[in-house]
Amino acid sequence: CFFPAELIKSIHSPMFILNSAYDSFQVRYVLIPDSLAPDNSWLCCKHNIRNCNSTQMEFLNGFRNAMVDALKVVEDKEGWGLFIASCFTHCQTVSDISWNSPFSPRLGDKVGRKSHLKSVRNLYYVILP
Repeated sequence: CFFPAELIKSIHSPMFILNSAYDSFQVRYVLIPDSLAPDNSWLCCKHNIRNCNSTQMEFLNGFRNAMVDALKVVEDKEGWGLFIASCFTHCQTVSDISWNSPFSPRLGDKVGRKSHLKSVRNLYYVILP
């Protein structure tokens, strides 16, 4: 939103960016609105990424890669960090079910499997200065 790669350049305060690589809202309403696929060929894919065919996944991965590339500007900013999850969701931190419940996605590390909340907290408070 708001051309993040350009916006980031003008922010001087340290930030921590948290986003989904496959933002379901952007996929449904910005990338592939119904008007661009009137034949409903994207309908099942837009509502569940597991239903996407290989061509659709290639398109979505292109979207993901463009976003990740645009965020590379963060690498040179002192005190900044980011966590890009590969979940097909929007605003994952609002709901405890996707963020910090027994059913939320887990990330493995040396200590064990952690929820996204615990992984981000570790990254923010332990790894970043």
